[in-house]
Amino acid sequence: LLGMLVLSGNFHAPSMMVPNANVKVYHKVDKTYAFAGDEVTFTVSIRNYGSVDAANTVVKFGIPAGFTVVKTSAGSVVGDSVVWEKGTVPGVKSATGVNPTMDSIQIVCRLNNDIEQGRYCTSARVYCDNGFGWTSDEYPNNITTVMERNCVDVVARALTIEKKWNREQINPDNIAQFTIHFENSAKAGWINGGRPG
Repeated sequence: LLGMLVLSGNFHAPSMMVPNANVKVYHKVDKTYAFAGDEVTFTVSIRNYGSVDAANTVVKFGIPAGFTVVKTSAGSVVGDSVVWEKGTVPGVKSATGVNPTMDSIQIVCRLNNDIEQGRYCTSARVYCDNGFGWTSDEYPNNITTVMERNCVDVVARALTIEKKWNREQINPDNIAQFTIHFENSAKAGWINGGRPG
């Protein structure tokens, strides 16, 4: 069949195919809903599916408004993105398997205290000099029995608790006084989970 397709002009001849790097990027988040002041961790993963090593690979992960980067395991914050200059990503070789073709970083973000309620979706982009780029979508690259999504629903706390105490240190037979203030917040909304519609 391959020979017939090549001779009829309906398929590229294998001798004419030029291999390229084929780098993909995916990401996932550890929480799908959060409150102001919480921290969320994004894991950004790349993999080269091509046989050619990807040269000068760069990953850019966009940070939504209202999120502040606390730390990142690689890369640096540039404007509203975390930029990870990975460099060379090896291609798939039969001798080494697929493990060298993969890498990942973790980005920890804090939700600002004045963040607006709503859904915040993120995306990552990967580029290389000698192959194809890729942009992630809102679904992580996992096979699961339940639907996963990279979006974070930011909601108001339904119950706020504030605890204070009258001393920093205590010894046996000392008395410490704790004050606990709790409030049922009327600002709390509801989480619209599941698929759109």
